[in-house]
Amino acid sequence: MNLIEAFYGGRFYSIDFMNNAASVINKWVSRNTDGLITDLVSDLDSMVKLVNVIYFIGKWETIFNPVYTTLQLFRTSDGLIEFPLKEIMTKLNMTDMFEARKANLSELAEHLHVNDCIQKVVLDIDEEGTVAAAATTMSCGLLCSRPQPIDFKVDRPFLSMIRDDATGLDLFLGTVTDMST
Repeated sequence: MNLIEAFYGGRFYSIDFMNNAASVINKWVSRNTDGLITDLVSDLDSMVKLVNVIYFIGKWETIFNPVYTTLQLFRTSDGLIEFPLKEIMTKLNMTDMFEARKANLSELAEHLHVNDCIQKVVLDIDEEGTVAAAATTMSCGLLCSRPQPIDFKVDRPFLSMIRDDATGLDLFLGTVTDMST
């Protein structure tokens, strides 16, 4: 996380997923893409949501003369292109990050893996230059493995104790001598 902050100016935020988090994320994305991408996240179905954006404005060194350009038919949905990155990455054999037991995202958190990854892109090229914005979100989950069962037999009287590990204090101490009551 320190590398992302140091080299890319990235920031990490903690938000309440139970209280309009999708709206908070979408407003951040919109603000950082100058309003070109406004609805990156629709639901928060994961433990962790990683979001990044890039916004670019570039002017041509020599502007094109509009007399020599014509408008041609090009179809997209509202000028916005959405890439299902998980599908693309899987086809490129980049699958470990999506498999809970193989993913290694330990620089972010232990036992983290990617559930899904979406990227939305807006690209506007004209005679004067280019305006581009991209926003990517990764939905991440935690590997929750079941502990192996322990064979624990209670077939004779025993001593039971509950101890606070932080303080070392015994909170409860008792004996069980009869299981019939």
